[in-house]
Order: sequence, then C-alpha cells, then structure tokens
Amino acid sequence: MLIALEITAREAGFFTSVVALDRFSVEDVASAFDHFSSLAAEAIIVITPMDSLAEVVVSVRGMCRSRVLMTCPWRPMRGRD
Repeated sequence: MLIALEITAREAGFFTSVVALDRFSVEDVASAFDHFSSLAAEAIIVITPMDSLAEVVVSVRGMCRSRVLMTCPWRPMRGRD
C-alpha cells in the first residue's frame, strides 16, 4: 500500500515522506504532524491498522496545519473537510 501511494503521489507531481512511530501517544502523533506541517506538507495520510492510533489521530488532527486525509482500516476522516 505504501509503495502504491508513493508512486501515485509522484505521478501527480507530489513528494512523499514517511515516519514510523514507536509510541502512539497524543504527544507523539502531534509531534509527527508538527514535523510535516513545518515542511509545508499539503496533506498527511495516516495508515494504521490500529483503532487506538486512529482515535489518537482524530483527537489531534484539528491542531494540524496540514490536511489529514484518512486513516485505516479504511475509515474516511470526517468533520474537517
């Protein structure tokens, strides 16, 4: 999935960057979002099979300057589009 996302982004003229978190606290996710926002990321896509991490993403995405597009397992983000 990650490779397909990278190829699709590149074909559309975008660059990708990846971060793998070893901790999933609100602070860790917010820090990763801040990192990508500081790089002027137009969007952040979160891929996670863990409902608990998806819930953390939902709780901090409002603090992110970049647009958070979706989380997995295949649940579209709602409320900030």
